[in-house]
Amino acid sequence: MNDIYTMKALISTLNSASSLYYNTGTSPYSDQQFDAMMEELKAMEQITGVQLSNSPLRNVGAPVLDSIQKVDNQYRPMLSLDKVHSDEEVDNFADGHDILGMIKLDGLSIRLIYEKGQLILAHTRGNGYVGSNITEHIKHFTNVPLSLIKDIDIIVDGEAIIKLNDFEKINQNNQFKNPRNAAAGTLNSLDMKEVEARRLSFIAWDAIGESLTDELHCNLDYLSALGFEVVYHTFERNNEKIIEWAKLSNLPCDGVVWKFNDIEYGNSLGQTSHHFLNGIAWKPVDETEWTTLKNIEYTMGRTGVLTPVAIFETVELEGSEVNRANLHNLSVMEAILGQPYFQQEIEIFKANQIIPQVKSAVKLTGLRQDGLRITIPIPKECPCCGGS
Repeated sequence: MNDIYTMKALISTLNSASSLYYNTGTSPYSDQQFDAMMEELKAMEQITGVQLSNSPLRNVGAPVLDSIQKVDNQYRPMLSLDKVHSDEEVDNFADGHDILGMIKLDGLSIRLIYEKGQLILAHTRGNGYVGSNITEHIKHFTNVPLSLIKDIDIIVDGEAIIKLNDFEKINQNNQFKNPRNAAAGTLNSLDMKEVEARRLSFIAWDAIGESLTDELHCNLDYLSALGFEVVYHTFERNNEKIIEWAKLSNLPCDGVVWKFNDIEYGNSLGQTSHHFLNGIAWKPVDETEWTTLKNIEYTMGRTGVLTPVAIFETVELEGSEVNRANLHNLSVMEAILGQPYFQQEIEIFKANQIIPQVKSAVKLTGLRQDGLRITIPIPKECPCCGGS
């Protein structure tokens, strides 16, 4: 384990020196010192059998892919967790059992699959059962072990993120809303030079394999020994402290995950079609996204009641893309949107992590730029007036 930590520190030193030389033409080391450190790293990689994706000894190209293929998840599905918003709900969930608190990283869940210590496949969560093949992308992350110190078969789940300090560097032109959106766009990119430039990191938070124990905190320590950057975790039941740790570590965070430390007990609780029951996600508020309203459509139920539906620019929310939300009735629609509603900015959330809802809207002045007042369109099938 000490060899891995020493190797990571040496890689960081070499990469920092290279970056400084590339940007300023100066280096804190002589050529002889730099070459000696490179030889030391080469020897360590040969001894340990480990190579990290950011090793300066990796001479790999940055290809442009033709497409990103879908891949079936052959193992445990990658489902969400139910949400809670209070400390009391966390205590009720624990019900006297030991639970482990972890930073809820605000990125994209991905899975790495190793056979005999070698990375063979990486894919996104997708819908939990089918994801996107991002094996080539992973090779251009800042910290992923491409080979392990042990020749084992293991599956490692974690989060693809862009650390906050890296996000500041890549977002100087404000082209991204937040680190998660930048990470999502990067994993959809076909150009590996772009992936490398975005400086994505992988933070491990779970694993599947015969070499693991029945205690979650022991497995996280084991992943760390294998060379993975592991999510901060603690038994101390203090949500605010965990979130503060995320900020100090430059990690994008939107809450705290609590899981039973006893893996066998947690698995015995089973799952719903949407989420596992071995853990919960504490969030101070519902996850929301702002987008632009494009139109209002109407649906008619069997009782003849018209229901307005907001149609908006697609956003990713709680792990899926959404572009429409039920507005319940005309009174609710007017209370949230006001008039007019054309092209206004609206805030979307998912009720119970499932049903898209409009939470709020930026009220407009009542006039478009061309001076025409907007009115709510009445569909032709309106039972009240026939659309006249």
